[in-house]
Amino acid sequence: MHSLWYYELYETVFSRPSSVYAKEIDIISNYAKVDGSDILEIGVGTGNHASALLKLQPKLLDAIDMDSKAISISFSKLGSIPNVSFFVGDGFSFSYPRSYDLVYIMYSVISQGVFCFKEFGNRIAILLRLLKNADASIIFEILDKTQCMKRYPTGIITELYRDSNQTVSVQWDYPPNWIVVKYLHTDSEKEFSRYTVKILDINIDELGEFLSLMQIGIRVVPLDTSGRRKLVVIRHL
Repeated sequence: MHSLWYYELYETVFSRPSSVYAKEIDIISNYAKVDGSDILEIGVGTGNHASALLKLQPKLLDAIDMDSKAISISFSKLGSIPNVSFFVGDGFSFSYPRSYDLVYIMYSVISQGVFCFKEFGNRIAILLRLLKNADASIIFEILDKTQCMKRYPTGIITELYRDSNQTVSVQWDYPPNWIVVKYLHTDSEKEFSRYTVKILDINIDELGEFLSLMQIGIRVVPLDTSGRRKLVVIRHL
């Protein structure tokens, strides 16, 4: 869990035009019906993708995050909109009030907090039980390790943000089966905080074989021009 300052800084460091979030939601809408649908976002964070999605007029949006501070920021942006509900909890074990036409998960949240492909597969099975019917979809983002290594070689430290008294940097590492991203926030030349994201490297062929056993189809589409970020679309055959 993070302090409120973390999310305030996050909104600054990772500030992107609303059109970027809208473009990513448009890509999602190419593979799943959004308007008039019941939708769940797992890992809503500060609500930027949710804001873009609501412009496409879903019937309702349920949004969940483990961090109450993130939910507070999302609620401040979107809480007054009818048929939008926010929950604090683990998106992969929460007791949801309904089933959904679409479950979507951005920023590789689905690949974090698991320690092997079997655990990742268990998450997929849980999500499939949340779908309304055979026409419903799960869409989630993963990172392509090979493309990440090309763009961000092991050990490289990239400065993301700097003002008069603070700096945010990021360092990448690629141990077997993992993508590790370390964020370092320094204040007046001293380390202020460190945040590490450990992402399971998902083998698409292995995932496809796993899903085929459950009669689930898979499609992988690029989310950006580098090929580093990909969207995985799955639904019943």
